[in-house]
Amino acid sequence: MKRMIAFLLGIGLGATVQANSLATTCNMVGFVNVPTGGTNQYTCVGMNFQSIGGRFGSLSDLLGSQLRKSDQLDKSSKVMLWDADAQQFVAYGLKKDGQFYAVNEWLTARPYRKPLRPGSVMLVQGGVERLTISGEACQADAVTNSLAGGPARPLNLICYPYPVPVDVQRFITIADGAQASDVMAQADRLTLWDAAKRSFVTLGLKADGKWHPLNNWAANKPYTGVIKPGEGAYFQSSRPIIWVVRRPYDSMTATPAPAQVQPAAIFDEGSGLLNAPIR
Repeated sequence: MKRMIAFLLGIGLGATVQANSLATTCNMVGFVNVPTGGTNQYTCVGMNFQSIGGRFGSLSDLLGSQLRKSDQLDKSSKVMLWDADAQQFVAYGLKKDGQFYAVNEWLTARPYRKPLRPGSVMLVQGGVERLTISGEACQADAVTNSLAGGPARPLNLICYPYPVPVDVQRFITIADGAQASDVMAQADRLTLWDAAKRSFVTLGLKADGKWHPLNNWAANKPYTGVIKPGEGAYFQSSRPIIWVVRRPYDSMTATPAPAQVQPAAIFDEGSGLLNAPIR
């Protein structure tokens, strides 16, 4: 298999693109540097990689050596994962043994070792100046994730599963199973971070197959923007979807130029993405 020059965009305040040119025998290893907020802030981090050797890594594999370890709950770093079935965040803390444990079962829980698939998103309370998320660029022909859906439009917290930027209009489409309508209340929704405006924007999928801002629905102007590696988004649909993303690179030889990255979604507890139940 030809090598791929993977490019990874850092997200956060003052972040710039960094690429790792260390090649394995078949795949390219890359990393994303993610500047984090303060001790009371969470940073949204999308997972665009798999671990070295092609397997899916756990929270401990990805973050266990970088964050604050403590057997005291109030002193350990925390990570939030979204449970789409229960429609709530689940909080995990990092103990001295380098493993993450459920916060609501701190004294009795077993380590959380479930692998994180490409396309998943985590909220990280770092306590450090920056996180480094590393791994292999996924070489699978396609990545499949199940997304919750129904009349109440449950939330899914997702990212593009490959380490390349993707146009918002190609992120998830009618062809993927998303439901479109010119009636705003019936259209599927996508909420993402608009770095230029430093705020979240919610889009609806119209019958033309384009994502349009809800706050300017009548103008009929599709939203323009790019979702970069490491960035996540909320998706809401009126029906469950099996989201299949085909590998966007064919030759495995992409060599994009570095670029400046805008501030990422960093927010305090009780605001932004954390306006949802937590256990």
